[in-house]
Amino acid sequence: MKLAWCFHRKNLLPEWGSVLAESQWAGKGQLGRQWHSPAGNIYGTMRLPSSALLEEDCLPLLVGYALVTALGAKGVTVKLKWPNDLVMGNKKVGGILIEEKGGVRMVGVGINLTSSPPEEKLRSDNALAAACLKDVGHGDLSPLPLWRHLVTTIRDILNTVTASDLPALMARLHSHLAFAGDKVRVEDYANPPYEAKILGLSSNGGLKLLTRSGTTVVRSASIYPIVCLT
Repeated sequence: MKLAWCFHRKNLLPEWGSVLAESQWAGKGQLGRQWHSPAGNIYGTMRLPSSALLEEDCLPLLVGYALVTALGAKGVTVKLKWPNDLVMGNKKVGGILIEEKGGVRMVGVGINLTSSPPEEKLRSDNALAAACLKDVGHGDLSPLPLWRHLVTTIRDILNTVTASDLPALMARLHSHLAFAGDKVRVEDYANPPYEAKILGLSSNGGLKLLTRSGTTVVRSASIYPIVCLT
């Protein structure tokens, strides 16, 4: 992602242009955490077009939908853990990180193809263990060809989505939503952690929850499946 921003400043990265790193020694994850990135996985960043800014609130979910669709075309079934993680079962295999500077947006994509972080490198409160696709029978995927496929799919989907399409797309995404219908622990940074049932997505990308007080929609929160906490 740092290289992508560097190339952008030098006018070397057009819209839809992308950077794929073979490995990283100073990668970063959520909240800027340092992330070791050995060779063999996807560490990519692509510059989004200015039109993508119109779907800012739903952008992580749109990219997630594109990734789920692209991987599905390769025979890999993953689900989207709201709002920006890719999971198989109860294990995380990838994630999305979006950065904006001066009206330009970059979307970073990390996918564990051949290796995954050891447990001691994960957040202490992270309820999901990490996994890689090779360990679940998908060892034939190479970073560069797969990245090209992912970029093409993201571009094709974002190029065709309009604001009026978002409610229907959010409804379609329900079948790809991890832990839909399950109880989860919710940390929304405004209240003490609480339990809720995931009902689905709102038309603007929020997470619909059933709590003890009734139905609510959260826009910013971390969710942890109860099954992983017990």
